[in-house]
Amino acid sequence: MRKRMFVLVVILISLLATATFGEWKLSSYKDNETGKTRWYLVSDYVLGMAADTGEYCPLTAAIFISYNDEYNTLVTSITFSPLVDLLNMKGTVYNNMLFFETWVMWDDKIEKVEMTKLTNTAPLMFTNQSFVINKIRNSTTMLVELNLMAYGTVYYVFDLKGASTAIDNLLYNIKMYK
Repeated sequence: MRKRMFVLVVILISLLATATFGEWKLSSYKDNETGKTRWYLVSDYVLGMAADTGEYCPLTAAIFISYNDEYNTLVTSITFSPLVDLLNMKGTVYNNMLFFETWVMWDDKIEKVEMTKLTNTAPLMFTNQSFVINKIRNSTTMLVELNLMAYGTVYYVFDLKGASTAIDNLLYNIKMYK
């Protein structure tokens, strides 16, 4: 009960903090190898909150959505600033990739999801891309639970307002500038 109340307080504080500033940034860069323009979306960076102490974790996180030409799909990941690897999740290592499960709460529905990352790198990728994109499009908030070294369990709450329109704009730009 106490943990549930803490999670609700974290969500409320995060929503109040991002109500004014919650937005998505559509950006691009020129790939030097192919000469193609690559488009991507980034949410606002948010502070995580440590479950044990209630203090903010200085490692901020953002949702990063890009397009993978090879598989013709959107790729969703969580990136950190500063870009350090503090993940302390147990999972399976396969071909230099760590696969692990964690909890995500979409609005008020909690689900277990699988994520992956290259060993010794910070960005975390969701493995079921279409499921996650659909959830991001149809939810207003996303809370991710991660276990970080020196901080324990940390909750990151993302404001998803405007995400569906931003994803539409990303897909439009990808088609226009192919």
